[in-house]
Amino acid sequence: MATDYIACGARLEKTGRRIVRDEVIGVINIDDKGISGRPVLEVFASGGLLGRIDLGEVPSFACRHYLLSELSSEKIGAQDLTLRLLDERATLLMSIVHLDYARRDLALDHGSDRFSTFNDYTCAVA
Repeated sequence: MATDYIACGARLEKTGRRIVRDEVIGVINIDDKGISGRPVLEVFASGGLLGRIDLGEVPSFACRHYLLSELSSEKIGAQDLTLRLLDERATLLMSIVHLDYARRDLALDHGSDRFSTFNDYTCAVA
């Protein structure tokens, strides 16, 4: 697995037919070997996996943007979500822009992967 990237705190929320909260998902192919990616987005809630979404091809050194509301099925409701980006061949990055239309607010979440600095720092237990 070349890419295993996670972002938390995503939310897709509707009031009637009007979208109140949504997510812009940015996927960037940074693979230094010129490999095209074919990522899959897994969507999780507190009860587990809600579904897998094929994002199509992301060419080498290209960027693609997706709206979660346009990708998702009716199974995704107003709940906190975790998004996991997977690709078997290419190295991809994922960023999420949280859109809150009711508050007219947005926030950026860069997510984390197995290459992040998380493993560079340890917690010592006394």
